[in-house]
Amino acid sequence: MSIEKKFFGFSFVLLLSQRLISLWLIIISLVGCNVIVEPEAGNSLPDNSAATFSTIQKEIFTVSCALSGCHSGADAAAGMDLSSGLAFNNLVNVTSASNSNFVRVQPGNSANSFIIKRLRNIGESSGIMPPSGKLSENTIQLVETWINNGAKND
Repeated sequence: MSIEKKFFGFSFVLLLSQRLISLWLIIISLVGCNVIVEPEAGNSLPDNSAATFSTIQKEIFTVSCALSGCHSGADAAAGMDLSSGLAFNNLVNVTSASNSNFVRVQPGNSANSFIIKRLRNIGESSGIMPPSGKLSENTIQLVETWINNGAKND
């Protein structure tokens, strides 16, 4: 049952429907933002001591990337196996299979490292990684710090 009243020549039901649709779109937009994993309040930016390859392997690649059907095994996406013991040699100074103008990790230059372009979905990137949703800003900054510090295999 709907009530329709005319007010200055407009249907009240139509105005109510438009407002509900607008409200619904705003709610969907806000909920959709939760796909992006952001740092919790109070978390500080990563320090240089945490930006080691072993930390990145353990806390990022193993958990978010080196999964079956992604960057693991003989059929690893883009030929980039990020499993423990293989990731470093598949990243550092290796030309990107997605864009041959870049290397995956260019030691000392995170801005020109294709992995950062993919993690941030910027520039020449063709999509965000991981596909399940953007990593937190702290996590991406940890990878950037490791790269900018020379991308050493510790």
